[in-house]
Amino acid sequence: MSMYGNCQHKMTSDGCLSNSYCPPKNEQEDTACRQCDVNMMPGIYCNCQDNLRLNCSQCNGIFCQACITGFVLQKDKCELQKGNCSLSQNTCPHNTFCQRQNTKSCQSCYNISILDKCNCAGTMIQGCLNCDQNKCLTCISSLILYNGNCVDSIPRIDCRNIGARCPTGTYCRQPEKYALAVLTLTRPAVRITYYASATESSQLDARNAVLKAVSDVIAACVTRTEHVRFQGTVKDQKRAFHAA
Repeated sequence: MSMYGNCQHKMTSDGCLSNSYCPPKNEQEDTACRQCDVNMMPGIYCNCQDNLRLNCSQCNGIFCQACITGFVLQKDKCELQKGNCSLSQNTCPHNTFCQRQNTKSCQSCYNISILDKCNCAGTMIQGCLNCDQNKCLTCISSLILYNGNCVDSIPRIDCRNIGARCPTGTYCRQPEKYALAVLTLTRPAVRITYYASATESSQLDARNAVLKAVSDVIAACVTRTEHVRFQGTVKDQKRAFHAA
């Protein structure tokens, strides 16, 4: 049991001890109360000696003493901060970023560019359009969602002998005798990295081997995506294919 109490019965912060809160509804499997802090998501109440204070990160008796990131204390209440964020992008609230180039104000991450970072519950993620707690849920089109972050490419891993060490969201598969493939299972795309066998003697044989191995792999994962298309051509024995 948490040192701050348990909110299993009420699922609200009034079941928690002072200066703690109950996790959001989408985390109801976790009913342990947590200490209030500046990186809580907006809309959460902190229990200040049985007085619930919205967006409060620290109590002083029955009152709120400090607010979560992006909010300021005004007349004992936490109000959304307005004004210039150019000095620090960390002052913007959850799911927003600091638009420094023009308005120098906090804006929704849906308007983000590849140069800006979205505040996902205290974690600053570059190129993120929408957060899921402290991880990214959607990235801008030029980046790939990978392990809750936005990256420009997914690492290629030779997992023949280290299948258990594949990154979260991936598994190692060796389709027939042709190739080693690392498949990412995160939506909205499935990336397949294929390594043609070194024994393939000609470009045509390599191409056929690649297409066969990729079709075998996609047959196992096609239900994880809406449709499949191939990009690129085969010029040597090593190719990456994308299913989107």
